[in-house]
Amino acid sequence: MRLLLGLRSLVRRSSWWEGGYYATPAVAYGRVYVGVIDGVFSAFDARTGEHRWSRRLAGSIYGSAALWNDTAYVGTTSGTFYALSAVTGRVRWEQQLGGKILGSPTVTNGRVYVSTTARETLALDARTGAVEWRYEDGYYSPLVVAGSRGFLVGKGRLYVIENAARVDSSRGYRAS
Repeated sequence: MRLLLGLRSLVRRSSWWEGGYYATPAVAYGRVYVGVIDGVFSAFDARTGEHRWSRRLAGSIYGSAALWNDTAYVGTTSGTFYALSAVTGRVRWEQQLGGKILGSPTVTNGRVYVSTTARETLALDARTGAVEWRYEDGYYSPLVVAGSRGFLVGKGRLYVIENAARVDSSRGYRAS
């Protein structure tokens, strides 16, 4: 094993003990994407470790990003959920969800699923950020999709949501 990236936050601070990396890195498009608790989300070359870009987001980042269609989807403890260009880091859209986002999102069939500490799970249009539906449970992890069913862990419960990922042929998405 060799160290590819010896990362430190890009934010100045009085002590390096004040911050850290809690999110699992995500890898796609030849890059490693990772966020830190001081709200900086960055992309690095997966082979060389060269810094590609960073973006300061509102709030800490505890969950890994979901990557789809050259977009990185990431939530923060401010309750803001972001869609960033995976190539440049430019904000494509952002959505305030009303509760801290501590877990990692799921993206499939053109929808992004995310849960908040307000015990709510949402399905967002992956291209626009528009809220497609809300479910009044969930906390850390959004649902996992298999076909048209969504599986969601709520407070002491496991839910099966039918048609959670309905394929909309008019938007050009196909079930995988």
